[in-house]
Amino acid sequence: MKYSKILFTLLFLLTALSVFSQQQVFTNIQKINQWDSIRKIAFNQDKFIFIELYSQNCISCEKMQENTFSDKKISSFLRNIFVTVKIPIDCELAANVIQNLSIKKVPTSFIFNWQSREVERYEGYISPEELTKKLDDFSSLYIGYLKLKDDYYHKNLDREKLGMLALVMSELNFYEESIKFSKEYLKKYKKLEYTDVEWKLINLLSEERISDSVLQSVISDYAKMFEYFGINKVNSFFSSIFENNYKLAVSEKNKILFDSTLFLIEVIKFSDEEFSMQRMKDFYKLEFYKETENWKKYGNSAVNYVEKYEVGDAELREIIYVLYLHDWSKTNLIKANSWAEDLYKKDNYYMNIMTLVFMQHRLSLNQRAVELLKEAKTKTTDKKNLELIDNLIREFGK
Repeated sequence: MKYSKILFTLLFLLTALSVFSQQQVFTNIQKINQWDSIRKIAFNQDKFIFIELYSQNCISCEKMQENTFSDKKISSFLRNIFVTVKIPIDCELAANVIQNLSIKKVPTSFIFNWQSREVERYEGYISPEELTKKLDDFSSLYIGYLKLKDDYYHKNLDREKLGMLALVMSELNFYEESIKFSKEYLKKYKKLEYTDVEWKLINLLSEERISDSVLQSVISDYAKMFEYFGINKVNSFFSSIFENNYKLAVSEKNKILFDSTLFLIEVIKFSDEEFSMQRMKDFYKLEFYKETENWKKYGNSAVNYVEKYEVGDAELREIIYVLYLHDWSKTNLIKANSWAEDLYKKDNYYMNIMTLVFMQHRLSLNQRAVELLKEAKTKTTDKKNLELIDNLIREFGK
């Protein structure tokens, strides 16, 4: 009888512990240092972070806790795949870690990787059935991630698996790793088969610098890419790379990036000459490129652009000004001057007069430039403009 009571007590405690362990799957955190500790745990255990963002007196939040997170299968998912935390929306941690995530409602559930990058989110109340399906899908991705990563470190990846590893890393928002494995794939398998996986890998690298030798070699055979993937798809891809490279070239004043971006323009020209010429024009906005030897070549392209396409007045003034600054071709300067004359005849307001003034000065026609400056003085009341005109009259009249 004594042993029966002990056995009964043990069974009761085990049952209670089992229920308790199913429900107590979240750690409540509010401070940055706690978040850093959670990230370290996730990294060390190769898990992801499941965040439940909640607020006090939130009925849906309480309902999630009582109905959804107490579900046995969901609790199993959470324990096996995640480090799980609850964060009140009004705490220091919420303000710093998830302030840029555009929270629309509570509860909101997030899946983060250990690098503090969002992978998935579920807004509002989620039923046990719905969350089970979502976590089941994520579990499949997670298992694939672990298997592919393990195969990689044991040098057991074939061509297809290496490509899949890069894509899985991208899907889990491990950006640097996805780029690393994409480049490794393209270095190892230089002769592409142009599969959907390879197209996705190339697209991943479109966010990178095209000056990278790996990507440069891949897209150099762009004729074959057009053949396999179609003009619209490839043009969209090259346009994406162009935008990224252009921004980097501007911010870093990097000539290598410039050269590679010019290469892109030539590629796009292969199937969309109008788009290519439009992009070529963007280069004239960048004054630091005057230090290279290519201004005459691209000055010619600007002239061709103006002569071939309909150009608005503001755009034409901009091109004229850049040619005024950088182009030493007499032929191009004479053409730019004739465009300025046309703008002046069309509408002799201040900006058009000043555009013609600069071209006249560029061609050493300073007497006409001074006459135009005097006319411009009657078209503006702005003190800075008037001061500029007076200074130019003195300079050109010497």
